[in-house]
Amino acid sequence: MNPNITIRQLLNHTSGVQDPIFLSPWMDTIQAHPARVFTPAEVLSWVGAPLFAPGTGWSYSNVNYILAGMVAESATGYHISQIIRDSILTPLNLDSTFYDVREAELGTLSHRWYNNVDFNDTSRVGLNTAGGCAGALFSNSGDMVKWYNAIMNGQLLSPASFAELTTTVPTGGAYSYGLGLENQTWFGHNTYGHGGSTWGYKSRMEYDPCMGAVVCGLVNSWPAGMDGLTLLLYRVLVNHVPGCPGTITGTTMVCRGQTVTYTTTPIAHATTYVWTLPGEQREQALPAALRLPMVEPLFLAKLL
Repeated sequence: MNPNITIRQLLNHTSGVQDPIFLSPWMDTIQAHPARVFTPAEVLSWVGAPLFAPGTGWSYSNVNYILAGMVAESATGYHISQIIRDSILTPLNLDSTFYDVREAELGTLSHRWYNNVDFNDTSRVGLNTAGGCAGALFSNSGDMVKWYNAIMNGQLLSPASFAELTTTVPTGGAYSYGLGLENQTWFGHNTYGHGGSTWGYKSRMEYDPCMGAVVCGLVNSWPAGMDGLTLLLYRVLVNHVPGCPGTITGTTMVCRGQTVTYTTTPIAHATTYVWTLPGEQREQALPAALRLPMVEPLFLAKLL
């Protein structure tokens, strides 16, 4: 493995590291030995020649996450499952999420279907030790929504770290890529999210920072149209939930007894608004007569 590859290049998939895990012959090897424990070193031995020099291209590779996990373990002396548990799962009370094989199973798991075959009675050990940091976590929609809200709203990262997370590189496709995070536009809204699939499960998350909305889609089969279904759910929010807050415009200097009008651009689907004066905050219904096509009066205040 190229020692010049950086952690950033692993996390934004500009490392050039090949991804053989879900390709033959290694996929066949895992299927043939479903109860076998595959070590990260063994998985790395499957990796072929680099796709490109580090930092000169983009290609998604599950091996990048395995390598990143090995770096974290080397730096801390703890297994990645313990790091995730102590740093994320326990502080956020994500009590339905666990790192498979290394931790006890939580809750009742849905049967996993792969190419229309029920694999529920087949051991997950081989698959999830080979995938490791790239796909050994099990969760539910409630925990995933809590996780995205936490990561996107400053509960886990400092502003500087969040800026690093959301600094993206082009992928050659419809989205750019940060540190394990896709950034793209859906229905005219800027979103962050990610999807994942393994033999029997598929997931998709989308977060709208402007609306503060999270949509999670999970399904216990592969292949499946979960990505499209999740986006349809997100479109429902876009079409019915109030849009992004508008910017208030108006004078900042007001004399006693003066009547002042402040305005904002129309906010789709809004029925109430909040306006603030020094020392107080008020919320009231937005009169239908004020919902103008171009500019809406936000409030009319007379200072006495």
